[in-house]
Amino acid sequence: MTSPPADCYRLGRTIHEVFRARARANPRHTALIHRAERVDYGELDARSDQLAAELVGRGVGPGRTVPVLLPRSPLLVAVLLAVLKTGAAYAAFDPAWPRERVARLVRKLGARLVVTEPGTDVGEGVTVWSPGLRADWSGEPIFDEVGGDDAACVFFTSGSTGEPKGALSPHAGTVRLFVDCPFAELGSTTVMPQAAPLPWDGMTLELWAPLLNGGTAVLADQPYLTPPLLRDLVAEHGVDTVWLTASIFNMAIEEDPDCFAGLRQVLIGGERLSVKHVAAFLSAHPGIRLVNGYGPVESTVFVTTHRIRGDDVADSAGIPVGRAVPRTELFVLDGERVCAPGELGEICVAGDGLALRYVADPATTAEQFGYTTLNSLPTRIYRTGDCGLLTADGTLYVHGRMDRQVKIHGHRVEPAEVESALMALTGVARAVVEPRRNAYGAAVGLVGFYTAQQGLTPERLRAGLLDRLPPYLVPAQLREVEQFPYTPSGKIDHAALLAQLPAAAHPVPDRPTPAPGDDVRAHVTAVFADLLGIAAPPADTSFFALGGGSLDAGRACIRLGERLSRPVPLSAFMSAPTVDGLVAVLSAEVSVAAEVAEDPEQVEPGGIRLTPLQEAFWTVQNLRPADLSGHCHMLWWIDGPLETKTLRVALGDVHGRHESLRARYVLDAEPVAILTDPHPEPEFHLLPDDPDPTQVENAVLRLLDRPLDLAAGLIWRAVLQRCGADGRWLLGIVVHHVAFDGRSERLLADELSRAYRARLAGNPPRFEAPAPGLYQTAAEFDDQLATADLPAQAAFWRSRLAAVSPIDLPVEPSPRTGRDRMTSCGFALDGTAWQALTAVARAAGTTVITPALAAWAETLRDATGQSDFGIGIPVDKRSTTAMTRAVGCFVGMSCVPAAGLLSGSLDKAASTMREVLAAQDVPLVDVVRMTGRGSAQLYQTILALQHGGPLALTLSDCTTAHRRPSPPEPLCDVLVELWPTADGTAGGVDVELTTDAARIPDWLGPTLAESFRAGLLRLASG
Repeated sequence: MTSPPADCYRLGRTIHEVFRARARANPRHTALIHRAERVDYGELDARSDQLAAELVGRGVGPGRTVPVLLPRSPLLVAVLLAVLKTGAAYAAFDPAWPRERVARLVRKLGARLVVTEPGTDVGEGVTVWSPGLRADWSGEPIFDEVGGDDAACVFFTSGSTGEPKGALSPHAGTVRLFVDCPFAELGSTTVMPQAAPLPWDGMTLELWAPLLNGGTAVLADQPYLTPPLLRDLVAEHGVDTVWLTASIFNMAIEEDPDCFAGLRQVLIGGERLSVKHVAAFLSAHPGIRLVNGYGPVESTVFVTTHRIRGDDVADSAGIPVGRAVPRTELFVLDGERVCAPGELGEICVAGDGLALRYVADPATTAEQFGYTTLNSLPTRIYRTGDCGLLTADGTLYVHGRMDRQVKIHGHRVEPAEVESALMALTGVARAVVEPRRNAYGAAVGLVGFYTAQQGLTPERLRAGLLDRLPPYLVPAQLREVEQFPYTPSGKIDHAALLAQLPAAAHPVPDRPTPAPGDDVRAHVTAVFADLLGIAAPPADTSFFALGGGSLDAGRACIRLGERLSRPVPLSAFMSAPTVDGLVAVLSAEVSVAAEVAEDPEQVEPGGIRLTPLQEAFWTVQNLRPADLSGHCHMLWWIDGPLETKTLRVALGDVHGRHESLRARYVLDAEPVAILTDPHPEPEFHLLPDDPDPTQVENAVLRLLDRPLDLAAGLIWRAVLQRCGADGRWLLGIVVHHVAFDGRSERLLADELSRAYRARLAGNPPRFEAPAPGLYQTAAEFDDQLATADLPAQAAFWRSRLAAVSPIDLPVEPSPRTGRDRMTSCGFALDGTAWQALTAVARAAGTTVITPALAAWAETLRDATGQSDFGIGIPVDKRSTTAMTRAVGCFVGMSCVPAAGLLSGSLDKAASTMREVLAAQDVPLVDVVRMTGRGSAQLYQTILALQHGGPLALTLSDCTTAHRRPSPPEPLCDVLVELWPTADGTAGGVDVELTTDAARIPDWLGPTLAESFRAGLLRLASG
C-alpha cells in the first residue's frame, strides 16, 4: 500500500537545506528556547556555519559519521546542523551512557573525531573536539552538496547480539515527514518541547518537526515530560504540540488529565495504546488533535499515523496505527507472499524513510533489509518483525511482536542484549531476561533471572550492569534461581519462570485509601502498594528494586503531593526511594522546626517572608543604614546615538516586570517584602556632560554609592552621564543584594536590552513569559525546605564545623576613607589550562569549583600555616524553570571546611563538596546559631564561580563595553571570583581577588593571587 504523493522536497532534499530556507525567510524568529536563553533562526544558522567550517578544517565531510556527546542545549543543536552542513552524518550519544559503551560505539562507527566536552574519555586513537563560538568569525558558510538519499544521522537500538544496532538514516527519511506534514499542523507558530533521549528517533521528531517548519523547539532538561513540566511549558513558552510515549501519556491521564489544557495537538505512540486512557483523553479534551504514530527507527520515526476519534475507542479491533506517511509503502507479508486484506502477517516497509544500513553490521543488514518483488517490481523493504494486518482501505492494525523484542517507555529493548551483559559479569553462569507487563499487557520493565556463584548479590550485579548499559536496560528486578525451567522440547519455559515471581509483580485488590489526616507513612505505603502491586511493600527496600520504574516514580510524586497537599519533588523521591527513607524526608518539615528554625509568626496580609540570605542583607542594612556591602554594581560604556528618554522608559519596563525590584522590605513581626501599588518608577539620574572620562566614572560611582532605602522601596537606581570629549555614555546601575544575585545581572541586562529596542521601534516590549511573583518564589523556597532532610543536615554542620577556627590573616586596622577602601588584583588562565582543570574535576566526579577550592585552601594554608579554617561559597537556589526568569536574591551561603580540601586527593575534596552541598538546605543563619559561631568566625574568605561570558547590553545602533567596578564595601576579608571569559567551554577564566584595604596590607592580595595561580596550574597539569 503506497501513501499519497506529497511535494515534500520543494524547500530542499536535506535537513539543513530546509532549515536554511526557514532561517533566511524569518531570521529573527525564535528557533530554540533553553532555560533563559533564546536563539533565533539567523543566529542558529550562523553558529552552525561557524562550527561547520571548524569541522571541515578537521577533515569532516561526506561519508563520515561524527559522534556527538553533548548535553541538550542550543550548542548541541548547532553542532548537529554543522555536521549535516559538512555532508557528514551525526550520531547523538547520551551523556549518561557508561564510558565503556561510548568507546565501543565510537569504534563501531569508525569515527576519527568526537564532538564532546573537554576531558571526555572516548577511547584511544580518537580526536576529541570541544566546540566553541567566536564573536569575530567572518568565514564563508559551509554547505556541502549532498542529497536526500545521503546519510543524515544514526539511531541506536538494542541488539540481540549484546551490541547496540546503529540504523543509518537518510535526510529524506526526516524531510518526508515534516515538510508538508499531513498528520500534524506544523508551522511558524508551532512550539514543541524536545525531551526524548538524544540517540532515539523521538529526538528527530521533537527537534526537526518544529525547525523544518519555522517553529520553536523548547529544550527540556528533565528526562521526560511529566504533567507539572508540561503545564509549565504551556504557560511559560506557549508549547502547543507534544510527543509522548504511550506510557507517559497513560501516566498523565491517570494522574493529571487536565495537564493537556492549552495544547493544540498531541502525538502518541511507541507502544500499544490503551483504549481506556485514549477514551478518557477524548472525553476531557475533545478539541485537541490526538494522533497515533507507528514506526521502527529503521524507517525514521513514523511509518503510519492516525487521527484518533471517538469511533476508534469503540472498535473491537483496537485503535489502528493508521495509513502510510508520504513517500512510504506498506506491506503485510507471509514470507514472500502478500497477505490479503484482514490477513495477519509480518509488517514490511519500503520508501524514502528506510535506513541505508546498520552501521558495521552487514549480516544483520542483509537479514532485516532486502529486495522482494512487489507489483512486478523489485522493491527494497525492511521487515519489522511486527505482526499486523491491513484493511481494504489501507489502514494498518498492529497485533504484537513476532520475536522477543519489546518497547519499554519508548525504548526498543532486546532482552538478549541484557542477557549478554548479565552473563559477562564474573560469577554469573546463566541468565534470562524477561519483560514485566502491566495490567494492560504493555511491557513496563525487565526482570533478570540468573544462576550464579554463592554470594553474588543483586546489588553487585546491578552495579556491574550500570557500568555496561544505560539505566533503561538494567532490570528493575534481579532474581537468583537454582535452575531454569524447561519445556518438553528443551527450551526455556518463560511462563514458568515468570510464575516464580512473588506477588510483587501482580495486581492486588483495591484497599481503603488513607484519609488526609492519617500519618505520612500510611500514605507512602499506600502509594507504593498501588503502583507496585504489593499488598505490604517492605519498608526498607528500594522502590526500584521492587519493580518500579522512573515513570512509576513520577506517578508516586504526583499521588503523594495530592494526598499530602504539598509538592513532592522527584529529586526528593530519588534521594530516598524506600518507604522508610521517603517517610523521613516528608516528615522533616514538621519534625525539625525546633532544631533548625523557629516557627515564624504570622505576618499581615501582603507581607512575603524573606529567604534567609535576604533576611541577612536586610538586617545588615537596617543596623547600618550607610552600609554598602549589599550593593551590586554594573557599568557599561556606550558608543552611539543613545536615546536617553527611551532608556528611561525601558528601565521602567524592567522595574514593573519584577516584583522584587518594586517591593518595600520592612519589619512586621519578621522581615517581609510588601508590594507597592501603584509601583513607583525606578530612580534615574541624568548627569551633565563632562569631558574627563575619569571624572565621569567617579561621578557615576558616587551616585551609585549613595545608600538605598529598602523600607521606602528604593531598591535600585540608574545613573547616566556623557563624556563630552568623545560622545561616549557611561551607564551605571546599582541593585541591593536583597533583590539581586549573579544570575539576575544577566537577566536584567537582557531584558533592559529587549525593552529599549522595542521602545525605540515604538512598541511595548514583549517578554516570553511573565516573571514569577514574590509569593511564588517564596513558596518555592518553602517547598525546597519542606522536602529536605534537615535533621541529618543539621547534624552534619555541628560535627564538621566544630573544629573550624577563624583564619589568622595579617591585618592592619585603619580608618575607612574614600572609595579606595577595596582593592583588587588578579590574573587570567587561558582556555587550555581552564579546560584541563575542568577535565580534572570531571574525572573526580565533580565540577571545576572543587579544584579551585582545593587550590585556594592550599594557598591560605601556605600563607597562614592553618588548616582548620572555612571557606564560604554561594549556592544557587534557582530550582525551577520559572525562577530562572526572575530578578531576585536566589542564593544561599555554605561553609566548606578546609580540612576536607587539603588531603592532597581531589577525590576527597570532591567527597567533601558533595557532603556540603547535600546539607545546603539548612540556612547559614541556623548553622551559625547551632554552632554558636558568628559567620565571620566560620569563614573570612569567599570563593565564587560566577556566570561566564561578558555581560552584554545590546542597544540598537550602539556598541557597549561592560566594566565591573570594585565592590564599595567588603562582604569578607578576601573575595575570590572566577569569571569565565566566554560562555560554554571556549575561552579561559579571569580570576579576581578583592580585599578590604582598611584591614589587609597592599602586598597580601598580589602574593595570594600568585600562589593561587600556581596551585590552579598544578592541579590542571594533573
